Amino acid sequence: MPREFFELKELESLVKLVREASVVIRSDPFIFIPLFGLIFYFDLRRSKEGEVKELFNLVKDKMVLVNKVTVSDSIKGFIEETLGGKDCDCEVNIYWPDGPP
Repeated sequence: MPREFFELKELESLVKLVREASVVIRSDPFIFIPLFGLIFYFDLRRSKEGEVKELFNLVKDKMVLVNKVTVSDSIKGFIEETLGGKDCDCEVNIYWPDGPP
């Protein structure tokens, strides 16, 4: 399903959203903030070096670094694709820290 991504042009706007967000996703050169059912993003190439360092200090407790983005229809499909097309005869266990929703 297609998603809309809202580009933030100013670092100040990014800082406002970061304060509200529970997680900030970094996949260079982008910062993504999922918030209110929307996805906001900021292109780090638009910033000065000092600003990026300041931003990283601000979001260090909320930021997760994404190494690779993969699209799949299911966990089983993801495992099969990641293992190079091998059939997945695996059990998937879901851990809910606070119990199931």
